[in-house]
Amino acid sequence: MNKIRLISCIFLIICASFFSFRFRYYQVGSEIRCTSIIQYQFIYENIVDTSSGSLLFMLSSDKGVITYNAKVNSGGKQFIINREADVEYSLKNDFLHIRTTKLIIRDGDNLPSDIAFKYLYGFLIRKDGWVSLKIDREFSSGYVISTSITPQLYCNKL
Repeated sequence: MNKIRLISCIFLIICASFFSFRFRYYQVGSEIRCTSIIQYQFIYENIVDTSSGSLLFMLSSDKGVITYNAKVNSGGKQFIINREADVEYSLKNDFLHIRTTKLIIRDGDNLPSDIAFKYLYGFLIRKDGWVSLKIDREFSSGYVISTSITPQLYCNKL
């Protein structure tokens, strides 16, 4: 009888340790450093616009930088996006709430504001722009980031 209790206790300790480690390991930490290659296709009536580029998240201690570099093909015209947003953020219940404190539109960025308002998140358009993103840690290699229940991008951890 004592052997069964001992084996049961050892089994329970191992299970508790495993689940505790797994829970802590896959939580999103307070520091998020990752990059993502993205490509979107937007279809409006008979017009197909595309955007392809990269996002870089460098977030730590409630502040950070997010850069977005991309090429946009809209209505047969090519545009370049080259933006850097200094941001403040909070992370609550796996939701990343981002607000821009400073937006830098770099040389070569020629995206017209009407197209920017169609395709970019608010934090990449103006100071005090914001977005809330759902962020889930995906093993040890990165994060799945989305604005809805459908994942929108995978961000490789740096």
